[in-house]
Amino acid sequence: MLGPDVRRHRCARTGLAIALVMVGVEPSAAAAPEQGPAFELEWLAPAGCPDLDDGAARIEAFLGRPPGQPGDPDVRAQVRIVGTTDGFTVEIELTIDGAPSQRTLHGRRCEIAAEGAAYVIAAVIDPTVDPPAPEPEPEPPTPTLPTAPRTPPAVRPAAERPSARPAAPRRTAAVRGALRIGGALGVGALPRVAGGLAASAGVLLPRLRFELGVSHWFARPARLDARPDTGGDIDLTAAAARVCPLVVARPVEVPLCAGLELGRMRGTGTGIAQPTTARLLWAALSASAGLVWMPSRWAGLWLDAALQVPISRPVFAVDGVGRVFQPAPAGFVGALGVEARFP
Repeated sequence: MLGPDVRRHRCARTGLAIALVMVGVEPSAAAAPEQGPAFELEWLAPAGCPDLDDGAARIEAFLGRPPGQPGDPDVRAQVRIVGTTDGFTVEIELTIDGAPSQRTLHGRRCEIAAEGAAYVIAAVIDPTVDPPAPEPEPEPPTPTLPTAPRTPPAVRPAAERPSARPAAPRRTAAVRGALRIGGALGVGALPRVAGGLAASAGVLLPRLRFELGVSHWFARPARLDARPDTGGDIDLTAAAARVCPLVVARPVEVPLCAGLELGRMRGTGTGIAQPTTARLLWAALSASAGLVWMPSRWAGLWLDAALQVPISRPVFAVDGVGRVFQPAPAGFVGALGVEARFP
């Protein structure tokens, strides 16, 4: 009778190595230490169950990449699959950055048990991976009326039956959408410190992000130094387009963006006999750096800091009195909010 498959799988940033470990025999020489995050897998399974190569391939399929990449934890995993009277039990011993941990799973079929073990190990490396489809419940038997006994059909030997192949794990979509909303504070574009709201919609590629957004800054008062009761209240509404290369170290992303803003500044006079409202063009270039934290696949938080350089600097003035306000040559915007992603 064939014994269980007992092998060890190691990989790190420098590549992939697979070695056969014989039960009860010590290796003759120790391997040289590898640089970067390490991943070591030992897989013990009965004959007919997925072996070490299959288990390693399932882990890589969940991740969408080989383990042991920069930013991954140092993981060593030992998987032991044992047949029971009602299925298969999986015992998983993990060492994550030096901290030990144990997990136990159960499945009616060995393929399902192996799939669950691969998902547990992949989720330790990247908590945002998608779980496998749940194992279907067996259908209850359909009651039938008694019939005359029939000759049972011939049953093929187990060796002649076609083996069922496990379904491939669902991979993460290469292109996703994002919706973002939050609050912001800015200086330079409006008088004093201004508060506002910002929202955007974006398209995400693995290392690039495109955004279209809109922001509204609430009116701030601007007054003449010589006449503190005379001046205007000025607000700003603008649309923006940005392109952002991404630095990704899951669950954190760092977008580095460049963009263009176009909108209108509105000023309404105060403290004068016949107040009027003026609407002037606002145009500015922006450069920003952000921080996006995605604890789940669907939602997260974002923080953004941007430098604005106006292309146009509209001037608001009171006829016969003098200039009330003009935007500064450069401004700063900070924003904080939530982000949802799909699909």
